[in-house]
Amino acid sequence: MRDPFDYPLEPMTHEQVQDQQKERKARSSWLVTGTIILLVAFVLFGAIMLWMGKTSQEDLGGEPGAIQDGVYYVYGGSGFVLPNEIRVPIGLCAYIPGQEPEVLVSAEDYSLNTIFPCWDVNAQGLFFFDQNTCILYRMDLDTREITSFYAFPETDPAPVVFFQYLDEERLIVSYNLDPAYYYLTLDCRTGEVLAKQKEKPPELTEPLEGTLAYEVQRLALPEGTVMENGEENWYAYLAFADPWLFYVKQFPDENPAIAAYHSQLWVMNVETEERYLVQDKIEPYHMVTDGNWFYICGGDTDCYQLEYNDQGIPCGLTLIEEKI
Repeated sequence: MRDPFDYPLEPMTHEQVQDQQKERKARSSWLVTGTIILLVAFVLFGAIMLWMGKTSQEDLGGEPGAIQDGVYYVYGGSGFVLPNEIRVPIGLCAYIPGQEPEVLVSAEDYSLNTIFPCWDVNAQGLFFFDQNTCILYRMDLDTREITSFYAFPETDPAPVVFFQYLDEERLIVSYNLDPAYYYLTLDCRTGEVLAKQKEKPPELTEPLEGTLAYEVQRLALPEGTVMENGEENWYAYLAFADPWLFYVKQFPDENPAIAAYHSQLWVMNVETEERYLVQDKIEPYHMVTDGNWFYICGGDTDCYQLEYNDQGIPCGLTLIEEKI
C-alpha cells in the first residue's frame, strides 16, 4: 500500500493564499457577529423580564366570578408563570367593593386546574378541587377554615372534576374515572353522597326556576350573537338578577365604511318582557351581578354599582373601582 504521505506537494500560488486568508477572515467575522447577536438577544431578554417584573399587573385579571352576600369571589390571575411575575397565578380571592382583595386559597398551596370550572361558592362555603390531592375542599367563609369535603380516587392520570351545579342544598360535579364518566351529587352542608350516576341529573337538564339558565330557556333566547329584527345584534354574554336580565346590543357604526360596532347595555324584566336602556356605551364582556353590584370582566375586571330610577328600573352604572 502506498504511503498516504508519499505524494508530491504543490506550492500554493499567491492568489490561493489570499483566497484562503479571506475565507478565514469571513469565518472569523461571522463568528464575532453571531456572538454579538447572542449577547444582544440575552441582554434584551433580561431587560424584557425585568420590565415585566416591574410593570406586572397586581389586579385580579378578567375571569368572571360569583357574588355571595355582596362579596365577589373570583380566581385571580391566569396564564403562565414568568420570572418576577406577580399577577399569575394568584388563587381564589374575595373582593368587597372599595376594599383590597383578599387571597383565600393560594395557587401556591393548592393545584387549581382553572381550565375547567373547579370551584364555586354559596352560603355553605367556598368549594374547590385540588388536582394534586384529588380532594374536594370546603372553606368556611366566616372562619376561613379549610376542610376536606370529598376525596376522589387517586388515578393516573388524575380525574378531571367539573363543577356543574350548586344551590344551598346540593353540589353536583362530573368527573372521569377512565373509562367511565360519572355525575356525583353531594349534600353541600354535610358532604353526604346523595347520588352517583352516569346519567345527567335533572338539575342539569331542567334548570332551576329563577336562574339565568332557566330564563334563557323559558324565553327561548339565542345562544351566541344573532340578528334580531334585522337591525341589531344580541351579544352572548348575559347576567341575571331576578327579575332583571341584562344583555348587550351591538349596532354597526353609522359610517358603513367603518367596520366597528357600538355596544349598549340593556335590561329585560323577565316577568313583563319590557326592555330598557341601562348604559349607552359598554364593552361586550362577561357580566356578573346580584342586582346591586355589577362586574364587567374582560382583560381586567371593573366594579360598578347599579343605579335605579324612581320606578325601580335599572338606569345606569356608577364606577366604583377599575381593575380590581
